[in-house]
Amino acid sequence: MNLIELFGITFEEYNSKNFKNNKPIVSVYCITYNHIDYIKDCLEGIVNQKTDYEYELVIFDDASSDGTSDIIRKYAQIYPHLIHAFIARKNSYLLHQRGDLSKYFRNTFLKGTFVAFCEGDDYWTDIQKLQIQVNFLLKNCEYSLTVHNGIKQNCISNTTHPMVTDYSDHEIITEDIIMQMDGRYPTASFVGKKQIFIDSFELFSGQAQDWAIQLFSSYIGKVFYFSKCMSVYRYFVKNSWTTRTYIYDETRILNFFNHLEILNRFNKLSNYAFENVVNFRQTILWASVIDLISQPLSEFELLVSTVKNCIPLNLNKETYINQMYSKRSLIFSNKERFSSNSDINKLISKFVFKNLIIYCASTAGERMLENYKRLGVDVKFFVDSDSSKDNSVFCGKKVICVSTLDTLNLDDYIIQIASIDYDSQIEKVLKKFNKCNYITAHTFYSYYLQDN
Repeated sequence: MNLIELFGITFEEYNSKNFKNNKPIVSVYCITYNHIDYIKDCLEGIVNQKTDYEYELVIFDDASSDGTSDIIRKYAQIYPHLIHAFIARKNSYLLHQRGDLSKYFRNTFLKGTFVAFCEGDDYWTDIQKLQIQVNFLLKNCEYSLTVHNGIKQNCISNTTHPMVTDYSDHEIITEDIIMQMDGRYPTASFVGKKQIFIDSFELFSGQAQDWAIQLFSSYIGKVFYFSKCMSVYRYFVKNSWTTRTYIYDETRILNFFNHLEILNRFNKLSNYAFENVVNFRQTILWASVIDLISQPLSEFELLVSTVKNCIPLNLNKETYINQMYSKRSLIFSNKERFSSNSDINKLISKFVFKNLIIYCASTAGERMLENYKRLGVDVKFFVDSDSSKDNSVFCGKKVICVSTLDTLNLDDYIIQIASIDYDSQIEKVLKKFNKCNYITAHTFYSYYLQDN
């Protein structure tokens, strides 16, 4: 073990002499912090890969305090020619030099032609994963990145489901990456050319780097998707970014800002070749925070104040905050505004002789109910895929299971899908019913949040 100092932070470095002159085909990069309950699964999935080429595992432990570091030290000792480990003595997450440190790690210690990712709370489930993806990249040089399907595991309920609903192997075009209609590709599925990761981190700063990598890769080359599930993505992990995003409103807004920023930068990078799709995707992003924008004024202004205090504001952040105020005004003027909007009038006119049902007895459904209240449209009841909600009451409305739709005369009803994230999946379910009239969440919000 050596002690090294990088950007004012002291690191324990393990097995450095074994990696001075190595030339692996793949560098696997693992970032971890306080993942003691998960890190063994992560490491086992990586060290047990079966390949006919050399690969390395570079671990960056950001000063874990729960025993994660001890597990990494043990694995580094067992696999001295595979694991190049760095354990920080001080956490760098909030330090101003974090960006420079991350850049140095990527450029200096990842020596492979290709790079793969697996964060400490995720893990790989297929020992052939690297072999499958790298073989494809070696045979198809026009491709910059490969991804695959994965299992999403809720760490609170311990429920699982596939992250992507597309079950065929194929190229992913840029428009599909922008929209993410079939779900989000897990970061632990990424295997691609090293240079795309370096360049994309330079061009797209902030969070949501996995999305930025996909966008950049599809623009400069091609992206290929394997439908096989070969990893597990855990969410609601304690102290993770995802968990903080769900718990803290200001973190949700910051994450939202980062997504807007990535789209704006990509729009400029691509010389506005995908502007229509980008604009539509931004509308959907605004819909994802509509509950925060439309809350009582005092709560909204408190949120804005908190956001201002927790990040260094640059011009773009100020711009996004101003846009929040504009969208808020738009939302609260919708009923009057829509009286002169021919597109939304066509949408609302569908309800004249129909009973409106909202699909999703969940937070998304509650938001949609509030939207229709503002438009003066009554909602009859909710429908949901979860059979345990059948005959329950949600937001003062009855809930029925989707399997009971066949018992209704669907000519009398129109169904509004509420979930943005599962819009396309629910649409596929509704298409199985005869004479089922429905409006997708994407369609609704494209009207609801548009400027005249």
